[in-house]
Formats: sequence, structure tokens, C-alpha cells
Amino acid sequence: MNDFYSDNKKVGIIILNEPANIHREHKGGLVDIGSTNRERFIEALKIIKNRVDLKSQIENFYSEYFNSKNKKTEFLKMNFDISKNEQIHKSLKGKGINQVIIVKVEYGLLLSYYNLLEIAKNGYCQINSEILDLDNNSVIYKNTSKSIKKTKGNWKKSEYQELTKSISLAIESAIKSEKNKFRLSR
Repeated sequence: MNDFYSDNKKVGIIILNEPANIHREHKGGLVDIGSTNRERFIEALKIIKNRVDLKSQIENFYSEYFNSKNKKTEFLKMNFDISKNEQIHKSLKGKGINQVIIVKVEYGLLLSYYNLLEIAKNGYCQINSEILDLDNNSVIYKNTSKSIKKTKGNWKKSEYQELTKSISLAIESAIKSEKNKFRLSR
């Protein structure tokens, strides 16, 4: 990883962020998964999606971080299948990009269960990042940063303000964790 910061290779950044969603943490059986009425959370997730600008927060973090390390970057639009290395190579050929960081972000509401009982509704964010060197097809870095923040009070109160707050705090915490892991990997 030390060579990553000192070389002059340009990094392409691909951000794959999914819309706010329901995630589950359960300590029971498969019945828990089937017992969730997803419909009761759809309105809240739509409102939260409009309140939380996750993509710009993630873009700002990586842009500022790599700029502080004098690493040239370019944000890339997804028009290829990232699971196929040859498509990444073809798509980036001639753009001067030698490395690519693929960032997958999931966030939203984390429901916790014990048997059939719903015991908590928390804010959730998980960032999976992977840096690939396109010159030799190697993985330079791979990491997961995850954060869960408790929703205080009634999650529905005041147009889902408490739920929005817990999700925003989970995103901030996951970004902070990602920043610390990048710093420590040098």
C-alpha cells in the first residue's frame, strides 16, 4: 500500500451506492426474515433518501482524501460490468487510469430481531472498498467499514427525524472508519 501513494498512477473511482433500504440483523430463525412487513418502512425510506445526500458525502471523502495524498483521481460512470476485469480494462484503456477503487455503499434501516420480536430499529451504513491495479490485475486494498447507530425515541416522530438522524450518524461513522483504515494502511 505504501507504493500506492508514491507512484504517479491515476486512480479511477467508481461509487456504487444503493438507495436507502431495509437491512436485517436477527438472532432467531428464518421466520424472522419472512415476518417483516416491508411496506411500513417504504415511506420513511423515501423521505430519508431525499434528506441524506450519501453520494456527495462519499465523493467528497475520497476526493479530499486522495487530493491530500497528491494522488490524481477521476470519478467514473458505470457503463461496464465491474465483475469482469477485461471490461474494466477496455473501458479505461486510453484514459490514463492505472488503478481503480470500487466503493459499494449500503445504508438505511437495520431491524434487529430476537425470535419473532422486533427489538430495535437502527441507522446503518456499510462501505466496501477495493483498489485494483489494472497493470498487473492485483488487489492492492480491500476493506469493509460498517456502522450501526441507535435510533433514540420514536423512529416515526416528526417525519422520521430520529431515524434520519441515526442513519446520518451511521454514515458519518462509517466514513470516519474508512478514513482511519486508509490512513493506517500506509
